[in-house]
Amino acid sequence: MGGKYVVFVEDRASRTIFDSINNPDKIAQALGLQAPPEQPVVVKSPVLNPNGTMTFNYQDINAKQVYITGNMTTDKKEMTLVDAKNGIFTVTLRVADEAKDYEYNFIVDGKTIKDPLNIAAVGESSTFTMQKNIGRKVVLAGTIQGIDGSAAWDPASDKTKLNYDGNGNYSLTLKDVPAGNYEYKIAMGSWDPENYGANGEAFGTNISLIVPIKEDVTFWYNDDSHKIVDSTYYKIADIDLLGTGIPANTKLTDISLSGIYSAKITLKKGVYSNVKAVLDGKEYSFGKVEVTADTKDVTFSFDPTTLMTFTDASDNTINLNSIYFDSRDIKYKSPYGATKADTPITFNLKTGKEITSAKIVLITPNGIKLIDMTKGDAFDVNSDKWTGNFISNNIGQFKYYFVVSNGSDVKAYGDDDGFFGPGKTGQIGTVKYYDLNIYDKNFKTPDWMKNSVVYQIFPDRFFNGDTSNDYSQVLARGATPYEFYNDWYSIPEDPTLEFITNVDGSQVPNPNYKGTKGDNVWANEMYGGDIKGIRSKLDYLQALGINTLYMTPISQSISNHRYDATNYKQLDPLLGHMDEFVKLAKEVHKRGMHLIIDGVFNHVSDDSIYFDRYGKYMAKNKPIEAYQYWSRVYDLMNLKKVNQQQAEIQVTKDLRSQGITDLHYKDWFVINNTKVKAITGDTEHYSYEGWSGYDSMPVIQALNGSEYNVKSWANEIIDGKDANSKLWLKNGSDGWRLDVANEVSDETWRNFRTAVKGQGDDVIVGEIWTDASKYLLGDMYDSVMNYRFRDAVLGYVENKDTENMSAVQSMNQLEAMREQYPKEAFEAMMNLVDSHDTQRIISDFDGAQKSVKAIAEAPSLAALQKVRLIPLIQMTYPGAPTIYYGDEAAMPGADDPDNRRGMIWGKGDKSTVEWYAKLTNIRNAYPVLRTGDIVPITVDDTNKADIMAYSRNDKNNHAVVAINRKSTDVKALVLDSNAPAGTKLTNALDPSATYVVGSDGKVTVNIAKYSGVILVARYTCVVVNTKNLKDIYDTNYIVKPLVNISVVTNAVIKAEGSKNQIDVNAAMLLVKNLPKCDVKNSLIERLNKVKRCIRR
Repeated sequence: MGGKYVVFVEDRASRTIFDSINNPDKIAQALGLQAPPEQPVVVKSPVLNPNGTMTFNYQDINAKQVYITGNMTTDKKEMTLVDAKNGIFTVTLRVADEAKDYEYNFIVDGKTIKDPLNIAAVGESSTFTMQKNIGRKVVLAGTIQGIDGSAAWDPASDKTKLNYDGNGNYSLTLKDVPAGNYEYKIAMGSWDPENYGANGEAFGTNISLIVPIKEDVTFWYNDDSHKIVDSTYYKIADIDLLGTGIPANTKLTDISLSGIYSAKITLKKGVYSNVKAVLDGKEYSFGKVEVTADTKDVTFSFDPTTLMTFTDASDNTINLNSIYFDSRDIKYKSPYGATKADTPITFNLKTGKEITSAKIVLITPNGIKLIDMTKGDAFDVNSDKWTGNFISNNIGQFKYYFVVSNGSDVKAYGDDDGFFGPGKTGQIGTVKYYDLNIYDKNFKTPDWMKNSVVYQIFPDRFFNGDTSNDYSQVLARGATPYEFYNDWYSIPEDPTLEFITNVDGSQVPNPNYKGTKGDNVWANEMYGGDIKGIRSKLDYLQALGINTLYMTPISQSISNHRYDATNYKQLDPLLGHMDEFVKLAKEVHKRGMHLIIDGVFNHVSDDSIYFDRYGKYMAKNKPIEAYQYWSRVYDLMNLKKVNQQQAEIQVTKDLRSQGITDLHYKDWFVINNTKVKAITGDTEHYSYEGWSGYDSMPVIQALNGSEYNVKSWANEIIDGKDANSKLWLKNGSDGWRLDVANEVSDETWRNFRTAVKGQGDDVIVGEIWTDASKYLLGDMYDSVMNYRFRDAVLGYVENKDTENMSAVQSMNQLEAMREQYPKEAFEAMMNLVDSHDTQRIISDFDGAQKSVKAIAEAPSLAALQKVRLIPLIQMTYPGAPTIYYGDEAAMPGADDPDNRRGMIWGKGDKSTVEWYAKLTNIRNAYPVLRTGDIVPITVDDTNKADIMAYSRNDKNNHAVVAINRKSTDVKALVLDSNAPAGTKLTNALDPSATYVVGSDGKVTVNIAKYSGVILVARYTCVVVNTKNLKDIYDTNYIVKPLVNISVVTNAVIKAEGSKNQIDVNAAMLLVKNLPKCDVKNSLIERLNKVKRCIRR
């Protein structure tokens, strides 16, 4: 019988199924074989924006120049052409906050018309009504929210909601902020659809706040520029504007928080020579201001940092297109990028011939420095070259821009997009700064890290190599028992999905829940993975091309993630004994591999030997835990009405009588004499700061702004003779990954670095999600978990219809990072694409999102195709590519905890793992792909959005890498090879494909869909040990279910209750199937006791 293959696709959003017979176009579009139909552009005008501004739009593909004029603006405003294809012009204006009716018109190529998109009109003008603007919810969100015990990074908090001051400005003053290091951003009641970070960038980096002493801190935010400043460095200046034509009591103000103070004044025709700004009693002249029109609105501006004055009055303006600088080009800045201390730096600025002076404005850690530039040899016949030099003896983060003048007009040249390289000319205060990072001239990172392929392991979920330790600890936090999973492939319990809330507020089971049903407690489900299990899979890992292991925390804890240490210096008993760790380290080193472990030094568990909220650890001749000490003090104060000094004397005396004299843990935390009321699952207790608002993880106090000032903590954890930092290195670790590293003081990390580097060639990797420049100057970290790399790579590979990031944009992000970071650090970056804190990469391609709880389905075909691009980029780009366990086998996972499933031994995707192994082994075989220089390659306009290309070069080899994210093949792509003519290039992915560089230095290649080429000048044959990869996909390696400890325990309890021989025998059979462990011995003894009772 005949028939057809039919493809079915489900649209989960609309819950609709399409098939290739009835819906061929939809199927082709879903599989990426056909572009979706272009949707018509819908334009509206005017549009009220969430921040209270109004956007006006005009659409006409034939229009050349469009202005808007009306009673909401003092003069006509030019509209910007934002969509040339559809002829859309736009302008956004802030109008007054009071309720009012406005009239306006467009001037299109000189002709005044009404807004054709607005039917409301009065006479010949369009109209709109502005309602009273009372502001919107603007929240200061960050670690600083934790100062009163609130949850950190809460974008909806009313406690840190800013007050609306009018005209788009907001402010908030926090009282008595303790000394310390904080971070913050601005959110609008939620993180989406908008939030703002450093420099007012949407979804920008966190803003650092250093409070040197306990003080009030005021924050100001402008909802037009989106810039945020705070009183630790920004001071509101009181600046008068005086002179002929200036109204009395005129002040220069900085409404947009740009740092430039200005005022707009209407002047009549004439010359004004006595206008001046007055700041702190000093006068700053604006020189000669000439108005040639009958009247003109003139903006007077003053920069208090450079003390420069300027106006827009002159008609003798600077040609904006004549100024040029490119921070990536050594013709303009030398040396490239971050620079060693004590190294001369030369800046060359290209200008038109009319420029009479130029300066570099350098923002240093110690204030503003102005550097005069000198005019020397010309760039060309039409352009002058202005040169300035700078040298710094100290490390630090510097920023800079340029100021030029022609005698009448003053302009600034700075960065235009946050990615550096070429910039733009504009008014002072409107351009962005360039970054200039100066690092320690002796900064050195481990070469082994630069040559690493890192594999991140979540120990409990990797492999169970020793069942005898499976039940070596049965209690999680407090009195909560662990849940021991007998099915290795169980989906972790997610209480947010497991239950739903009824209309009456009660919680009931979710009938659609697909995860494991449990006790509604987070992070207490245990799979049984251990250190011996990791050691047993080293053959697999080496075949995969891994040479560095990174394990999430392994110190003793009360959770499966172990980011809440109970005892820093003990291996968690569920992972084995310390000798197992030592054996692992020795075997790793024997194989030429390295081992990095996780350090969590910002906080511990409340159920720990340091804090002990539940009273588990108090013992004679042991230190008293912080909570046990302070709860006794506060109980005494509250019951006996004595003061704190009296209470502490009595408590110390009582403890001494019990053989406890060491009190040093009491200094590690700030515990307050205020009670937190009991809630479901949590008892009443004295308050303290918990990490991110979680009271299960009390934070180490930053005494006078630094944890290092808590001397007993610093001695025990950071740099004492037997400090934790050294202990694990001595036992075989090769370095540390530092959790929430930005929430620990710089002083602590500087001392930590000294301690760690004193032990050997060990690496320090910080968990930093944004720009890490401050930490990579040679005095703190060697590297960071490179989430910036992740953002750039995911943006490119995802290739979504919305928020699509082109190859050019992705490379710009990567190049900005390369310019900021010292090469020593850049080549050691932990280049990840996912982790235990994000959705898995392959599920991201199927729509999984960070911070959105879900249970991922098996990967789609499209995701399996896209994921092949990930290692292709990782293994050919500078830095240490990092694989999260299971990614190489196409393991799915949504956000935590779904991203922490048991490793899919025997169930992985063979094609994907072999592709990963091929690429990792190619990287390991070619030094040029690890530490060779990188140069981005410009791609033709047709393909530049979809083809990412770059060359790698060292003294022994040259490589050209090109990657195609398209769902179709790219034919005859011409690339600059950056290699000499005649060079033979071999594709390391397919050595049968060879190419010869033409006389023009170009090479022409074909690239298959979702693939790429790695062309090398000196080819090396790479052989992958595919036999040892079988563990992940061969069904013979599927992990068999274990006996369920809960079933066994319940059977023993039943036998104890019934005292029936049949029940005893049944329970004994179950117990004997348990692995050898203390729990098994205990259960056997309980059953023997029942037997003795029956005999009697």
